[in-house]
Amino acid sequence: MGAEAVMRALLTADAGVTALVGSSIYPVVIPAGLEPSRALVIDLMNNDPIPTIDGLNQAAAMFSAGVQVSCIARTYADVKALVAAVKTAAHLKRGSIAGSSLVSSVLESEGSDEYDPEQSVFLQSVRYAITYQ
Repeated sequence: MGAEAVMRALLTADAGVTALVGSSIYPVVIPAGLEPSRALVIDLMNNDPIPTIDGLNQAAAMFSAGVQVSCIARTYADVKALVAAVKTAAHLKRGSIAGSSLVSSVLESEGSDEYDPEQSVFLQSVRYAITYQ
């Protein structure tokens, strides 16, 4: 599994996240026709192999990935609650997750506060550095 699957597993396993968004966690974009009041969108920003002493051994392959989680909500307070919940769910995590060995999931940056007047939603993204095997 890839880094985006690892992130999705971390988010769906967290009671705080699911209490806020339920199952409204999507890859890349919210599907057409859906307008959840709160949602998370996961984007894989990069996924780079890390050279290891085992070389090309696929079983030992390691990767360094950047994953962005966009928090989307109808109110500013809700988007801030989503950001806090995502940070609790995904920062400083490791272990066997989604069929991968997660070496580390570390908060890399928080995006700026945004508002989309066409959709009437607030947005803020958080980006993670994920190292996995």
